[in-house]
Amino acid sequence: MKKIYLLLLLIPCLFACSSEGLLDTTDTGSLEEANIYQNRDRTREVLNFLYGSTRLANMFSPVISAEGLAYLDITTDLGKMGGSYDGTLPFTQGTMVASSTAPLPNDPWKYYYIAIHMANSFLANVDKSPLTDEEKRDMKLEARFLRAVYYFELFRWCGPFVITTDILDPFDFSQKRADIDASINFIVKELDEIAPQMRPEWTGSDYGRATKGAAMAYKAKTLLYAASPLSNPSNDKKKWENAVKALKDVIDLDRYSLYYDADKRELSYARLFNQRVADEIIYSYLRGNTTSQYGNLPSGDPWTGGTTYAASMPTQNLVDAYDMLDGSEPVDIFSPNYRSGNRSATINSSLGYDDSNPYVNRDPRLEMTVLHHGSTWLTNKQTATLDLKKLSVNDAKTGYILRKFLDDRIDHRNGGTTQLNFPMMRYADILLSYAEAKNEYEGPGKEILDIINLVRERAGVGLLNTDPSKWNYESLKKRIIKERMVEFAYEEHRFFDVRRWKRGDFLSGKIYKIGLLNDKMHVTELESRSFPEKMYLLPVPLAETQNSPGIYQNPNW
Repeated sequence: MKKIYLLLLLIPCLFACSSEGLLDTTDTGSLEEANIYQNRDRTREVLNFLYGSTRLANMFSPVISAEGLAYLDITTDLGKMGGSYDGTLPFTQGTMVASSTAPLPNDPWKYYYIAIHMANSFLANVDKSPLTDEEKRDMKLEARFLRAVYYFELFRWCGPFVITTDILDPFDFSQKRADIDASINFIVKELDEIAPQMRPEWTGSDYGRATKGAAMAYKAKTLLYAASPLSNPSNDKKKWENAVKALKDVIDLDRYSLYYDADKRELSYARLFNQRVADEIIYSYLRGNTTSQYGNLPSGDPWTGGTTYAASMPTQNLVDAYDMLDGSEPVDIFSPNYRSGNRSATINSSLGYDDSNPYVNRDPRLEMTVLHHGSTWLTNKQTATLDLKKLSVNDAKTGYILRKFLDDRIDHRNGGTTQLNFPMMRYADILLSYAEAKNEYEGPGKEILDIINLVRERAGVGLLNTDPSKWNYESLKKRIIKERMVEFAYEEHRFFDVRRWKRGDFLSGKIYKIGLLNDKMHVTELESRSFPEKMYLLPVPLAETQNSPGIYQNPNW
């Protein structure tokens, strides 16, 4: 009988990828396949491992925690990698190559095809297990959902893919990569088939398992990507119509809502990310009680507590995107001057904005996302104040520290822990995606503006004028782009949003930082970045294209 490694099941990616490193923290030995599925707990462990494979982390360096200290947003205009090592340079300088193994330490093509193979193996074997019929039914639906999520992620990273629902023969080199429409249709069909059969919710210890709403939401996001310029260069309006309908179907479930904190309504946006359960969360990457994400806080005086990587640092570019409190825009981040280095020409000083005092009367999400000079934080039983003059060079690269996801009520360096689940799909995303798709399909309308204002109202920032005559397609599109930029900062949407919009200009040009000059805040250039056209899609590992004629390479690699 064939031997396999528990939870991996078989090692091939498609035809060339190694699984080394995927199970670094798992020590289960080698077991016969039949033995796994003769045991209830081991069968469940396989499904749990499938859940754990939905998010790709540890992309930039083996020294960065796989739990996500280095968020994907540091490869965009929103962030910079801290520390003395910068593993994001292949992204930010456009130097990535399609190597013979894989272009990244944890390559998406390799990673998700291993996960897809595991899902296929689980589906082929779970009926042999001693689980009840009801458990088998639910688990097969969950495994199909997770496999669809893997394909969705694969599409976001690399574009069209090889479709397989079977356990592949690693020596079969006849597989072919599908086209865009076939890839999208496969994901949508899978989610359409399983959604009506899935449970509307899970509670208690089962919270976090896939639901009907999650399947519908991933279908909707898949269709949004299909309609976006990268996959829809002819701007086929039917594709936008399909996205509008699917997104509205999720809204019409009337199951999800924006989170409001019962104790401090004004901190609802910040507190959302400290909740294990919230009606806004459609699907999340569950994590145990941990303080690992607090490693992005500075380690120097007065925030002592050991060395940290400070891997994810917000940029001034992100800070510039936040509106004034009344909803007006202090900096024109869309101006070519902004990316060319002439930032001063894009500042609207008539609004009262001043670089020397940049945090006054701003969108409250700014303070709930970044810590800046003068910010306070509970640590070591005291309220510490962030002082840029006291930070190390590596801790102060941009002048900002990531605050998002962290709970200001917990003294993490005095024994406090928190369950920092990572939101992969939340209701605000569905709302803003719907507003975007509606604007693309039919132009500005009051419904779009009302929906954007739902998100802004929760944030506590000035609402947009809801008179459609005050807007045109382009002006509203810019507002939606900015709203996504600040609402989902460091939730790893920006990397994919700018690509699906074909707005590589955001990833090319000047990145700004803030520091002190004569004890006053002062904005300067941090670095210049480059975004070659080929970076809209990552390459397929060269070994795959060389071994399998049907697996073609992405353009310009």
